[in-house]
Amino acid sequence: MKILIIAGRKTNPIIKLMKSFEENGFEKVEFMGLKNISMITKGSLTAIEDSGIKVENFDAVFISADLKLTSFIGPLLDELDVKGIYTQVKPDSYYICQNHALQSTLLNDSKIRVSRSVIFSSLSLVKPEDLLFKYPVICRFFSGSKKIQSIVVDSPVELNSIVKGLKTDIDMILLKEFIASDVYHCAVIGDDIFVVERKLHGKEIEPLARGRTVKLSEKDAKTVIRAARICKCDVATVKICKGHVTDVLPDIDFSALEQKFGTDLLSSIAKLYREKINELREKRGIPAVEKAKDVVGKIFGAFRGA
Repeated sequence: MKILIIAGRKTNPIIKLMKSFEENGFEKVEFMGLKNISMITKGSLTAIEDSGIKVENFDAVFISADLKLTSFIGPLLDELDVKGIYTQVKPDSYYICQNHALQSTLLNDSKIRVSRSVIFSSLSLVKPEDLLFKYPVICRFFSGSKKIQSIVVDSPVELNSIVKGLKTDIDMILLKEFIASDVYHCAVIGDDIFVVERKLHGKEIEPLARGRTVKLSEKDAKTVIRAARICKCDVATVKICKGHVTDVLPDIDFSALEQKFGTDLLSSIAKLYREKINELREKRGIPAVEKAKDVVGKIFGAFRGA
């Protein structure tokens, strides 16, 4: 099995992930930097290259990229899907996770509880007194797809003051129901879930690094996995609070979570990739790696017994 890891930089967590793939029997593990990728199209064919490394030579790709790169990652995922190369995030996953309105709609339509929210395209449209849910609310301002400010607002008067005093050009305002409760920060890897409980202190959620590892209830665990799948991610971060999914992201924070869960986290990713690659091979009529080894063993055994 051959795997390519695509990320912005070869950070220490990425190096550990590469080592985990090697320790779990992957014969070839390579790194490709996002900044150096070229997508070259000739006729109906598109090649994805970086310094001589060709994506087509790999069984699977692991992608770690910021949401602000959605405009590039989206077409890249489309092309990998066309080539039949497995990735832990599927086409449209980045678009869904970047667009808060789309994500909330998809989750809500699938009967997953989400915090109530409303989105405005202009400051002039914000009417603090007309909100259909109670204060406090989370107020997020966006420039393009980049979040430039996020604050908790206690009243219509406070929100009105913030809106009138905002100087930066914005493209979207998201007002979201504030659920006063601790947050379960979940790393979803296939059917495995690694959970950190982050306590609420006043209006602030404690940093991920300070949270404690816990287990979810069976009901919340099913909700978290479904939310990741709806957003087209086999590996994702899902945040859940009082049974409400508040956010789904197409990546996980290796630097913080690997310290809490150690090699279990990385091994779970390697295990997921092995299963998915074998599934793709079987669909194409190619024996899974483990099965292929068994067949070879039987053949050699027959020769030795002859």
